[in-house]
Amino acid sequence: MRVALLTIVLSAPALAGWQERYRAGELLLSQGRPDEAQRALIIALREAEAVAVEDSSLVVILDALGRTEFKAGRYRRAKTYFERSLGLVRGKGTAEEAIALTNAGTALQALGENTRAEEMFRRALQVQPRNAAIWHLLGQSLFEERRYMEAETALRQSLTIQEESADRVSGAILSDLASIYSAQRQHRQALDILDRAITATPPGQVRARMLANRAILRWKLGHRADAESDLTQALAEMEAAVSPLHPDVAVILHSYAAVLEITGRGRQAKEIQKRAQAIDSSFIALTNSRWLTVDWRDLK
Repeated sequence: MRVALLTIVLSAPALAGWQERYRAGELLLSQGRPDEAQRALIIALREAEAVAVEDSSLVVILDALGRTEFKAGRYRRAKTYFERSLGLVRGKGTAEEAIALTNAGTALQALGENTRAEEMFRRALQVQPRNAAIWHLLGQSLFEERRYMEAETALRQSLTIQEESADRVSGAILSDLASIYSAQRQHRQALDILDRAITATPPGQVRARMLANRAILRWKLGHRADAESDLTQALAEMEAAVSPLHPDVAVILHSYAAVLEITGRGRQAKEIQKRAQAIDSSFIALTNSRWLTVDWRDLK
């Protein structure tokens, strides 16, 4: 799972135009309409800057813009907004600083800049050492760097904090633990953990990623029909959760095309692959630690 971005909340009542625009943007984002949210938030930012609001208000808008761009899959733009937000709270040791550091790290992570992402997460943990979400993100970055023992330690720390807080254990953490086991070729153990993760996760973008990862594990273990079923379900859930043009959709399409090619359905595979490439052309290539990495051409 890509852990949900942390949110900076506007606590003051809506008195000014920029505040109304901001709240409209947040509402649109919550409704899954990131492009409309972006337009409202851009206007909010311009209006806020025009009346020289306090930095704390600008931080709220920049945070919302970053989350909006992230939701739309525009990770580089998201990083820019999060870094601007961080510049206004850096060194204050506040919850807002921890949020800005974490969100900037998440955007860097999505762009494959895992060393810088790790730095951001460790700085955030200095402010909030008992934050399960940040430990989770740190574990993901360590996984991308193939530091598997450290990654597992971070993920289990996240689980421990959740359990001690009586929170529901996140399927996302279990999913990432499965990734660690799979990377070390312990596929059956990974599949068992991933089954638990999927059961604990509601339908949507997060579970769609898990289903796609389970498809890879099932394929490796020889369960081809189950693997294809997982990919079909993953594609449907991902398109419903984000949009047919989101980069996460392309990841699933590439896997689905490979399965079709391997199983002798070349014409269908070419159509699916063409669609995936069209999405790729609109986005920078990403490394996503919530996906198991595999070259389907190496599978029999």
